[in-house]
Amino acid sequence: MAHPVTWFQISGRDGSRLQSFYKDVFGWRIKPSADGTMGMVSPDKPGGIAGGVGASQNGNPSVAIYVNVKDLNAHLQKIEGAGGRMTMPPMDLPAGMGAIAGFSDPEGNWIGIWQPPTPKKAVKRAAARKSAKKPAVKAKRKAGKRR
Repeated sequence: MAHPVTWFQISGRDGSRLQSFYKDVFGWRIKPSADGTMGMVSPDKPGGIAGGVGASQNGNPSVAIYVNVKDLNAHLQKIEGAGGRMTMPPMDLPAGMGAIAGFSDPEGNWIGIWQPPTPKKAVKRAAARKSAKKPAVKAKRKAGKRR
């Protein structure tokens, strides 16, 4: 699964439509369950979990999950292009815990998306590379002026 969640079941009136939507938006691989009542999503990355997408028993949509994404805004655009609707704009979480947003899928299910925080080590490495380049650039400029 390209964008892991902890556990989920997404249901609505039109199970096939929902399965197509989630395949398009998140690239999930969905296979029919043994009894054919639901599409099963298998975890194919560490940290992902199994879940199901299909028709609900009573026809009412229901869900409560968060899906991990790398870029909230890019995914919200993709979601809206596939027939979803943003229902909660991106917002930063306290204590550097990343950011969240929410949307409704074509059947009206509310889904949260979570953009994890940038790892501190990666930020420190980038800052170190940037500051290491500055002296070298200054030295080249000084050498050029001496000629």
